[in-house]
Amino acid sequence: SVNGQTTANYGLTSTGDCYSINMCGMFYQTGPCLTVTAMSTPSCPTSNATVTVLGGNPAYTYTWTPTAQSTSVATNLLSGTYTVNVADNLGCKTGSAVVSVTTTPLNPITITGGTICSGTSANLTANGAPTYTWAPPATLNTISGPNVIANPMATTVYSVSFTNTAGCVGTQTTQVIVNPTPTIATVTNNGPVCQGVPVTLSVNSSVAGVTTYGWLGPNGYNSLTQNPQIASPVPNDSGTYSVTVVNTFTNGGVCQSSGSTNMAVVPVSQVVVTPNFTLCQAAN
Repeated sequence: SVNGQTTANYGLTSTGDCYSINMCGMFYQTGPCLTVTAMSTPSCPTSNATVTVLGGNPAYTYTWTPTAQSTSVATNLLSGTYTVNVADNLGCKTGSAVVSVTTTPLNPITITGGTICSGTSANLTANGAPTYTWAPPATLNTISGPNVIANPMATTVYSVSFTNTAGCVGTQTTQVIVNPTPTIATVTNNGPVCQGVPVTLSVNSSVAGVTTYGWLGPNGYNSLTQNPQIASPVPNDSGTYSVTVVNTFTNGGVCQSSGSTNMAVVPVSQVVVTPNFTLCQAAN
């Protein structure tokens, strides 16, 4: 061979036969190595690394370590240092690159729920991420942002999807517990009554949990029974009597409703009887 020679012809000739065989095209290729670069963008819960190759003859073969992957994009990588070795399709040119992979953990956010009474609302708050999306939307004033107002009629579980700075999405839930507010059907009394005649105050309401009652009325009147009685009312007892019905629950919720009734006591006047007759002497 000649120094620097890149091709050569080799042949076999037989003088006893009528043919000649020539072999050609054997060559050895030399040249610069491949230019290999690798990069990774932080993600979560794992990251990817991508290889770019310049030079040689595609297609290329890839060998990643310590992960056993063989494509130009290595996926599902944990934080660490990775090496990729690349060869062209002839196997003559090679190159390698080292890439540092960083994963961004999807940290949980802080989310609040609450316990409310039926007919009222709850303020739901989330923090710890740049963006939030809430569901279900039917009983929410909005579905986006860190603060929303919920108006559920019954106990409801709400979910919030959040996106961190690496673009990773997580979901957490919270619950709004709805305790029933007492429904007062009637507040009555058996008045008007005459002075001195007993009067009964009555309230008819729905009950849940532990139910208590509180009455207030004229002249400092108060009672903690559901249907109290004033044994001997006087006219000054006339007026408005209000009652508050309170439901207390083991989950810490307290719900109440109020109503009132007007009661009248009719004064009883004393009757003075003056006799008007004449008696004769000695008459019985």
